[in-house]
Amino acid sequence: MGASPRYLNDEAANYIGGFNQEALDGLYETMRANYKAWTAGFSAMVMAAPDRPDLVQEFGASLADIRPDIALFVAKVIFESDYRTELGKTKVPTLVMQTREDVAVPLQVGDYLHQHIPDSRLVVVDANGHFPHMCAPDAVAKGIIDFI
Repeated sequence: MGASPRYLNDEAANYIGGFNQEALDGLYETMRANYKAWTAGFSAMVMAAPDRPDLVQEFGASLADIRPDIALFVAKVIFESDYRTELGKTKVPTLVMQTREDVAVPLQVGDYLHQHIPDSRLVVVDANGHFPHMCAPDAVAKGIIDFI
């Protein structure tokens, strides 16, 4: 759900992951400079649920509980990893769920996963943000039940 084999764009491979290196460097610098402000802004941006400030606050609080140095390390691992070569090794039917609008994982990434994972099904959830299981749980549950 909202997965990405690589968040960093790869122009040489014509792959859109959602971020360029300059944007990631800016994200890392913001995390270093004012972690508390970053958690508030990032949580609102990825949750994309202005009508659910409780969800934004809950996610922001969970980020704020992480030590800033550890959060920065984890962010670098997540945003700079590349698992595209592993996708074809999947041997089980796979459900790829993606929202229509996700600032962290563009819809093209869901298409990419579906094209490169054998026996996969792509379900586009009619929701926005990176956490549809929180803001649109009924739509997510339906997608999972239909797949099973």
